Amino acid sequence: MQAKRSNLSRFQLGGACPVDVDLDELTGLLRFQAFQRVCADRRLFNQPHGVVLVVFVDADNLKLINDSLGHTVGDGLIVEIGASLSKCLPDRAVLCRKGGDEFVAVVLCDSTNHAQRVTDNLLHALRKTCSVAGHEILLSCSIGVSIEPSNTTDLSRQSNHADIAMYWAKKCGKNQLKVYDEGACSELVMMHALSMQFSEALESGELSIAFQPIYSMGVRNYDIMGAEALIRWQHGRYGDVPAEKILQLASKSGRVADLGRFVVRKACLAATRWPASKFVCVNFSAADFLRVDFADSIGEILDETGLPAHRLNIEITESEVLELNEVVQNNVNLLRERGVRVGVDDFGTGYSSMGNIDGFPADFVKIDRSLISGCDHRVSSRIFIKAIKSVADKIGFDLVAEGIETIEELAIIRGAGISAAQGYYFCKPIAPSDTHVLMHRAETGGLALLRPIA
Repeated sequence: MQAKRSNLSRFQLGGACPVDVDLDELTGLLRFQAFQRVCADRRLFNQPHGVVLVVFVDADNLKLINDSLGHTVGDGLIVEIGASLSKCLPDRAVLCRKGGDEFVAVVLCDSTNHAQRVTDNLLHALRKTCSVAGHEILLSCSIGVSIEPSNTTDLSRQSNHADIAMYWAKKCGKNQLKVYDEGACSELVMMHALSMQFSEALESGELSIAFQPIYSMGVRNYDIMGAEALIRWQHGRYGDVPAEKILQLASKSGRVADLGRFVVRKACLAATRWPASKFVCVNFSAADFLRVDFADSIGEILDETGLPAHRLNIEITESEVLELNEVVQNNVNLLRERGVRVGVDDFGTGYSSMGNIDGFPADFVKIDRSLISGCDHRVSSRIFIKAIKSVADKIGFDLVAEGIETIEELAIIRGAGISAAQGYYFCKPIAPSDTHVLMHRAETGGLALLRPIA
């Protein structure tokens, strides 16, 4: 399905001379590159009065329609959205299809009230049922807008703001319009900025790792068994970027596999300098286990760094544990055959918990902090912890309690018979150099406990 092109081959903006343009084959709208060339002419927007409105529109349900009804219907939906935008936007507007299901428009408005009327019209035009290739489809679009005085606007910055507002609309439930607000969008602004810098930070070594020791509470109290590797990014403007944000950035940029290789290589290299009795843990996502070459890539890093396979523990978050299809099963088997120990992290947070744990070939399980926190005064937590211990004994996997922060929590854990733990009660995450010192101090019988400074 294609839109007619003849009536869209030229356009005017606020009395400017007609301009030959490059058009999108599907919608007949400007291509994004042509749109950028038009917007680069500041004379078209830098007026002494009025405001500039920048609009980002993203179809919420295109993937669902493509998957369920086919790409022909999906293309028809794109054409319908483009036509609806063309009809509802004022004459002094430049509209383009940015690509996929995204549209961008710039409108020179007489006033803020005028811009508000335009956005109201947009929302009304994109909330309707339309007929596409014989199917009745309810349009659903997330819309982000940015409004600035025309004599001070920076279209590049303003476009970024409208893009961020569109993601805000999606985050708030989709099918709505959000006007950019610096306060409300502060986290999205940060994530947008970091996403532009993530790949360079990964390549340049700006990212780093820290380690949190894991302790055994057996014959000798507080003996270090190993440590978990944790990704870190100390950003010049935003400070410490949380690990979960780093993982989001990696996913958005398609660099999850690269980030995983970075962490495991750094972790293995650091562990080669520790006493031979100590292991290192690295957390991976279910998406990593779905890569056919995952186990082979881990093996290559072990060979490269020289770390014995039995000193590497690989964890997968329980909420991400997938049904063991052929690819996952093969990766798990190859890793364990080599000597790598595979375990489940954050146990107790996922939907499956003990119901499906016996279906995953785990060597060890880490009990999530949410079960540990306050377990000394929560009966339900104590019951669940004892149940996990009972299951572990019968199935034959080791247990580690995560997030121990108080001596009371520690007492409950030890009372349940769990002999391995990590958390701030023992040691906060520390730099690789400090971990090296602590490991060797523990090996020679020195103080292995390093509690955070209050």
